[in-house]
Amino acid sequence: MLKSQPAAERFARLTGLSKLVASYAIAIILPTLGAVLSLHTKPFQSTPLALSFASIAAVTLVGGLGPGVVASISTAISYAYEIAPYNTPFSHGPREILHTAIIVLLGVVVTYLCERQRIISQRLRDAVARLQVKTDALIEAQQASSSVAWTYDTNARRIQWAEGGPPIF
Repeated sequence: MLKSQPAAERFARLTGLSKLVASYAIAIILPTLGAVLSLHTKPFQSTPLALSFASIAAVTLVGGLGPGVVASISTAISYAYEIAPYNTPFSHGPREILHTAIIVLLGVVVTYLCERQRIISQRLRDAVARLQVKTDALIEAQQASSSVAWTYDTNARRIQWAEGGPPIF
């Protein structure tokens, strides 16, 4: 029997070109879907771009900077076709151009912040992995030397014995 996997897990298994193509496809579809859903869902009608900006963040966190910028542009196009008053797409009036530019700019800001968060998260995961390797090596060395290590917690006024040492009492 096949177990169903979450969409994020299936997406993580994609590699190379297929992941890139999927990221860009999602970057086009998700903001548009967010705009349409916002128009037809009562709680989101007062903030019509909320779902679109959330989708920009999700696309950037999963796909990276390029798909995030595409999602920002897709949001601006969705705004012009679905949300803008009078549904006159790209009417080239100064007001519409300004609104579209602001949407793209905000989308790029969201994309940048999410990309930085993604990079920092990867660095943190790498640092934790390196720390775990060093900790395991220290425990192994301590066990091999039959020595113990301890620290004294001045706030709690308590001695804490390091993991991996031989019992002495």
